[in-house]
Amino acid sequence: MAICRGGSKYVFRSRTAFEFGRKARVRWSKQPGRTDRLALSGGAVMKRDMHFGTGTSAAGLGYLGRMVPARRVAALAAGMLLVGGLTAAPAQAATAHEHGENGSVLDVIADNSPNGENESYRLKEHELQAGLVKVRLRNVGTVAHQLQLVRLHDGVTAEAYRTALLASHGAAALMLADAAGGPAAVEPRGRQSTYVNLLAGNYVALCFQSGGDHGAPHFAHGMFAAFTVQGRDEQEQPAGHVAGTIDAFSFGFHMPAVVRGNALYRFRNVATVDTHEMQLLKLAPGKTAADVLAWVAGGFAGPPPIVGTAGGGGALAPGGQMWVKMHLTPGNYVAVCFVPDDEFPHLPHIALGMVQSFQVV
Repeated sequence: MAICRGGSKYVFRSRTAFEFGRKARVRWSKQPGRTDRLALSGGAVMKRDMHFGTGTSAAGLGYLGRMVPARRVAALAAGMLLVGGLTAAPAQAATAHEHGENGSVLDVIADNSPNGENESYRLKEHELQAGLVKVRLRNVGTVAHQLQLVRLHDGVTAEAYRTALLASHGAAALMLADAAGGPAAVEPRGRQSTYVNLLAGNYVALCFQSGGDHGAPHFAHGMFAAFTVQGRDEQEQPAGHVAGTIDAFSFGFHMPAVVRGNALYRFRNVATVDTHEMQLLKLAPGKTAADVLAWVAGGFAGPPPIVGTAGGGGALAPGGQMWVKMHLTPGNYVAVCFVPDDEFPHLPHIALGMVQSFQVV
């Protein structure tokens, strides 16, 4: 779809999975106690925040779910709608804590069968200590994988959560768990390390990517693992040099124009309402953020303007924070958010301008 401004009016050209099948006249309206919303004829609305990412255009995309390179367009209504509805307890920095020393480490290997029919996580630990946890993802499969962490609410079992995920496009799972960050998607043979403060409780690690012959989200084919966190809740931060801070807001990123490829960065969701992720994509030579938006708005037709997924930070709810160890080669990149908005028609935040370009040296 595209959202094209014309005076105070907008034209909404739908290419979404909702199949509006028509052009709709829309306008911005302000409702008491709410953010600005884009009102569509027929009663549908889109939320608008007054802050938009630098270098973005008015182009958007339909609800296509999470994007992965080239032919693997992930249309995961269930999984991505769930991420959009998750919340998380705010993480606040406290005393420094040495990387991985005297703390827990969650090592996870992501793998899949050659045809993608079966996906799996291999966890070295299933019981962790509360506080700062180093989370390491290594992808030995043939398609992109992520490691999204969620904390189950008291009394909710991992099996009940998985059942809710698979039922009714995930709507039943929205109130059963809190987002807890984790590594964003990486390509085969890729890796991503993050640091996150985990509260005591029961957790699930899962992958919302889709791929292989089945086209279903990977958690539905085995990439779903439970673990527990025990002990006293503490809010800590990694010791050592933090190169900078990257803030996600609705709908954009505040980040350095130049990022060090092997440095540690703090990633925060400073939004007051929306859940956000920081998925990094490496651009193909000569391509820009505008090319990514145009490619997505065009239904992923034509040669992709990206080389592939490059890790980053998983979904955090408002107030959440984590630390991301970059594993990036020199070149031009974009940070994007594919988490769907919590309001109908649940467009991914990239459609609302949440794309930011940067360079890696």
